[in-house]
Amino acid sequence: SSSPPLQFSFRADEMIRLKFPFNSQPPADLQILKNEAYISKMEADATIREENVMFKIDCAKPENAGEYTIIADNDYGKAEIRFTIDIEIPPESPGVPEIMDV
Repeated sequence: SSSPPLQFSFRADEMIRLKFPFNSQPPADLQILKNEAYISKMEADATIREENVMFKIDCAKPENAGEYTIIADNDYGKAEIRFTIDIEIPPESPGVPEIMDV
């Protein structure tokens, strides 16, 4: 039984940084899937630092919302980290109502 994916919420325009405990000897190659499709390092980046996987998106946009899987692969096997990201769009401040002639 797989546990439900972790869920994270960020505001639009903020940096997304997530850190997952992870140990890999020898170091694994990392690939990122979003909604089951591989994405480029331009869209999101994952790196191994010490015993953690660091996941980063420089500037959150509504289209970054989705279900992510980081796949770590080395000669000894494969591990997956699954999580969901929601992007909250801050409400715009209401403008001054226009007065209409009645």
